[in-house]
Amino acid sequence: MQFSIFTTALLTMLVTSVVANNCKQGINYCGSTLLRVGNYQWDINRICMDHQIAPAAGNNVLFSCGANGGIDLVQNCIKGCIDGGRGNNDYCS
Repeated sequence: MQFSIFTTALLTMLVTSVVANNCKQGINYCGSTLLRVGNYQWDINRICMDHQIAPAAGNNVLFSCGANGGIDLVQNCIKGCIDGGRGNNDYCS
């Protein structure tokens, strides 16, 4: 019985921490910012490849955050991507 309560509490903490590491819906993020927010490397690489952008350039690509932490391409920031600060949109320079 105690094991079950402990396991439930642990799983709740893990799920909460995973949800807390998502981007905020409606905010635009540079790829570099997304990597600090959560585990977005695979998503960034996939989206870049889908749009013929070298995955290595993913730090300087602007993404929008959608429902449940999903991301979509906004634009490739050729001259660099600027972190707008916590709670603000990032933007291309």
